[in-house]
Amino acid sequence: YVSLEEYSYSRWPPYVTAGAYILSQRSLKLLYVSSLYTFNFRFDDIFLGMAAQKAELSLLHSNEFYFSRKPYSIENYKWVIACHEWGDPDELHSMWTEQLAHGYA
Repeated sequence: YVSLEEYSYSRWPPYVTAGAYILSQRSLKLLYVSSLYTFNFRFDDIFLGMAAQKAELSLLHSNEFYFSRKPYSIENYKWVIACHEWGDPDELHSMWTEQLAHGYA
């Protein structure tokens, strides 16, 4: 629950979901400066969205960010940018090594 006192708008700004995102150095600098003048909201995703909006940065979506583990195969991970839920470091390293050997990492 978020009260109107805490956030007075009826909709969230466009925002990035936690985990991973890609941005240029210029965008990073703009985001940093705007964050200094943005209310410190408790949800980091929304806070970054508010700072990005203040910096007039456009957010783009990519289907190659996964919040749950995508079934692994060499071809399945060819274009993956980020994927959560790899709990076993050895398994992650093995997957990474295999992707690297095929020129995908």
